[in-house]
Amino acid sequence: MARSKYRFRKIDVRIWGDSKFRNLSSIPPCGQGLWFYLLANRHTTSIPGAYSIGEATIAEELNWPLKAFREAFREVLQEGIVKADFKAKLIFLPNAIKYNIPESPNVIIHWESHWNELPECELKCEIYEILKSFIGDLSPSYIKAFNKAIRKPSLKAMSNQEQEQEQEQEQRSTSCTSSTEPSQNENSVQANDPCVLEIPCVGKGKKMFELRRSQYDFFLSAYPGIDLNHELSALQAWNVANPTRRKTHAGMLRHINAWLSKAQNNLKTNGGNYGAQERSARRKSYSQQTREAIAELEQRLARADDEKRVSQSALVPSIERDAEK
Repeated sequence: MARSKYRFRKIDVRIWGDSKFRNLSSIPPCGQGLWFYLLANRHTTSIPGAYSIGEATIAEELNWPLKAFREAFREVLQEGIVKADFKAKLIFLPNAIKYNIPESPNVIIHWESHWNELPECELKCEIYEILKSFIGDLSPSYIKAFNKAIRKPSLKAMSNQEQEQEQEQEQRSTSCTSSTEPSQNENSVQANDPCVLEIPCVGKGKKMFELRRSQYDFFLSAYPGIDLNHELSALQAWNVANPTRRKTHAGMLRHINAWLSKAQNNLKTNGGNYGAQERSARRKSYSQQTREAIAELEQRLARADDEKRVSQSALVPSIERDAEK
């Protein structure tokens, strides 16, 4: 194999447990510090960039509060250099294979045990396709070793298992509710945090997921590079068109986050944010259903803002009367 054009330095992953290293001042919560940890920690495997770990474990090993870890992880995620499914506890660094090209087909054969230990989820399917595409550019002996050692995950089986788990979780949560009627306090919360989008879902609980304005604002700040209205409307249209593949009410937020994360990563791959002309040209090619959904979402957002202002203005006289008393 040709000599690599990259320059490397070896780091023993046991450094994180070394007594002298631990006596040094800790790495403060930051994106760069987290990135170096993700590159070389004791949980990494023989498969470049793919290993099983949860967010609580990472935060604990770095001595970071969980909130600080999540803020640092958001930085890394937005750069498109890491993918994660923390529900399944799976991490993947997509570019790791480029810098850790297997030296022989036997190296790939030894991936098998670690591959079988990775949790089954949609991200594992994505890892499979990325690795397969890269190995496909190598010699036939590498391809043969990959096909022998790495079994393609069954997305259908995983989807059914995930849906059953989400339905059980939703059933447990609904059984703990003493009444199906919303309380006065809940009505007040809904008035101040109105629904901006409805997405059909499955399961024994609610059949429609209501995306609240606060949730919309959170996704807007978490994924600044994408056209959020378009992506949410496209997600809504996908769920309408694919009733057998819908998520449960309990799993809908995770579904939305995965959709938006993929859209953000696609932007990084294709060269940055949408320009005004690119967005306009792309919108012209959308189906009529998607265009109408975008218009409806924008109207809902406008109405939600109006309702919130009316609700807040109605509180002022009440507060003044209470003060006079």
